[in-house]
Amino acid sequence: MQKSLDSVLVVGGTGYVGYHVSRALVQKYRVVCTYRQHPPLVPIPGIHYFRADVLEKDPYKKIAHLYRPKAVIYCAGSNRIEDYITENDQKKGQMIHSSGPANVMEATDVYKAKFIYLSSDFIFSGKTGNSHENDTAMPESPLAKAKVGGENYVKSRSLNYVIIRSAPLLGRGTADHPSFLDRWRLQLGQEQVLKLSPQWITNPARIDGLCDVILRVLSQDVRGKLVHHGGLTKISLYELGKRFSGIIGAESALVQPEESGYRTEDYSLNFTQSMRLLKFNPLILKQGFDVL
Repeated sequence: MQKSLDSVLVVGGTGYVGYHVSRALVQKYRVVCTYRQHPPLVPIPGIHYFRADVLEKDPYKKIAHLYRPKAVIYCAGSNRIEDYITENDQKKGQMIHSSGPANVMEATDVYKAKFIYLSSDFIFSGKTGNSHENDTAMPESPLAKAKVGGENYVKSRSLNYVIIRSAPLLGRGTADHPSFLDRWRLQLGQEQVLKLSPQWITNPARIDGLCDVILRVLSQDVRGKLVHHGGLTKISLYELGKRFSGIIGAESALVQPEESGYRTEDYSLNFTQSMRLLKFNPLILKQGFDVL
């Protein structure tokens, strides 16, 4: 594959999602990754790394001036709801997911870069499931509200944007940024009980499937769109944990239902419109586990 001279800036490029996105892009583009605190333990060959906080514009202005990116992919911030319990964490999440995109967009807008903002399935209420791209977002958790704030800013600031909402992503992380399945594997491997919600419904998808969607967005003249990425299998977190324990040979009895008084919450995404637009192939859960 011939490598393009175009640069792509991956914000938060050393996290779980950012790492996989960067690794997929470096085969075709000149990739620049930013991180907030610590450089990657194992850098990807061919990628340029810079320390830059999304809450500060100047570092991004310098990076944009140096590389003139064709596109910016915003992967910054944690996507784990449990990381936003305290009020301080919620304020920090609001700044990273909402204020951060504003700073990065302002720094790179002069080069007319396409802005790809990665959002998630839980920006919906969870009351109906099978949410379409044009359905109204009704966020309830602090993280979901922060994500919707970021989406709204991106849509109001530029026409050259694509927002990708993804279901939970199946794959292996890195030593410094493990995936949720890595954490489950570690817990089960230590014979610790793993409590998961039987009421939380999603349609998880492979991390490399998200990378494929991003590559298609970059190679096609797609702009001003909401894109959904998910798998063909709807499943609760509890049942997902049960199936995962079987895949890794762990004792299935360690996976137990989390007791709660909450209603069933279905965050599954309908991606028919996105599939027709980008012509990607969704997978069933068994194929999703093949990457493990």
